[in-house]
Amino acid sequence: DMSLDDAKFVQRFLESISMSAYNTRVTKHDQRAQGVAFVVHVASVDTSRASIHDFEGARIAIVYGDHARFLSQVNECLVQAQKYAANEHQTKMIENYIQHFQTGDVNLHKESQKEWIQDVGPVVETNIGFIESYRDPLGARAEFEGLVSVVNKAMSLKFASLVNNAEKFIERLPWSKEFEKDTFQKPDFTSLDVLTFATSGIPLGINLPNYDDVRQVHGFKNVSLGNVLASAFSSQERVT
Repeated sequence: DMSLDDAKFVQRFLESISMSAYNTRVTKHDQRAQGVAFVVHVASVDTSRASIHDFEGARIAIVYGDHARFLSQVNECLVQAQKYAANEHQTKMIENYIQHFQTGDVNLHKESQKEWIQDVGPVVETNIGFIESYRDPLGARAEFEGLVSVVNKAMSLKFASLVNNAEKFIERLPWSKEFEKDTFQKPDFTSLDVLTFATSGIPLGINLPNYDDVRQVHGFKNVSLGNVLASAFSSQERVT
């Protein structure tokens, strides 16, 4: 059984080799009997890659190909979706998704998110990948999700006005500038009506990407999920 200390140990190892845990899961083994103490399973279509590492007295294996069958089907659909890309940003975004799922390289997913940020005001808004890490005790591993939605143009115009005046509001916040980003990156703040949100729980809104290095340089998107909000406050049952 994996303990919290085990999880922290594996996380130190991944950080030592500059590897993201976002699209991984870990299993614990008997090193004497099975030759390794832990196996890091990386989600990818590619099943040919594996490596062994010795770290602080433990032997750790990294094995690619986790969820390979599922991700292969995802990539087949993405290839078809690429034919309907509305612009170059969407084409590059989808290509980076495909390569990320193929190889398991999180840096390629970061590249997809850079293109997603630059795709401002699309009629159809999508995002897919290992995104939110709320359910992981360390906040290191992410849950897979996929979003397809359409833009509510009338509400988005109101949000645009809010964004255009955001710097004035930030100056009035009750804390010093040290708690803000060095440079304010205006987000694409949009109201969406969700068509499908494939994950374990539907949020009222999203602020993506979660990669801080991407957010700091390239910005992010603030998205209000309008029909989810409407359902949440018009029904006594929780929308999840």
